[in-house]
Amino acid sequence: MSDINIHGIFPTPVFENILNRVFTKKEIDFVEKQKHKCVKNLGNTYTEDTYVLNKKPLKHIKKFIEQSCNEYLTNVLNPKKNIQLYITQSWINYTNKEGYHKAHTHQNSFISGVFYFKANELNDKITFYNNEHSFIANQPKKFNVFNSNSWWVSVKSAQLLMFPSSLMHGVNLKKDSNERISLAFNTFLKGSLGHNDDLNELIL
Repeated sequence: MSDINIHGIFPTPVFENILNRVFTKKEIDFVEKQKHKCVKNLGNTYTEDTYVLNKKPLKHIKKFIEQSCNEYLTNVLNPKKNIQLYITQSWINYTNKEGYHKAHTHQNSFISGVFYFKANELNDKITFYNNEHSFIANQPKKFNVFNSNSWWVSVKSAQLLMFPSSLMHGVNLKKDSNERISLAFNTFLKGSLGHNDDLNELIL
């Protein structure tokens, strides 16, 4: 009998929520119209408007994301004081065949997120990268959460993912022909952080 245990400590949270309804015509029309007002990025395009969640057609999507931000705070940070996670910027990405999104992090943001308007669960993925330095290069027989330098997650329409903005992520080369439409956003904290007795109090 073996008494061996492997404990995963300090895990990186990737929060998931699903919008359990179909998109409205106003939401679909807005997302489609924004496609013609885009900036070319390396591997894909994104909207000129980088505050799309402030637009009226997406008000219910914004409410869903804000509710998810509250759930993230409660279940992950579980703060003693009253702090708020609020959306700072938001934009829509359009990725087609041969498109991709290079690995990146989000500066000036605490938690970032991606909400999928259109994604094929069989083909579309987001890949997260371990950007901590490793002193050894290992070739495992089988990959797991302890020995992997990257980990992909399948994504689908109406799915929301939220994660620390410092977590490197990207989209590999898209080989299928279906269009992928995602709304990305950044957040920051508002309220009282730390404690005056610990000399780390910060009021935002």
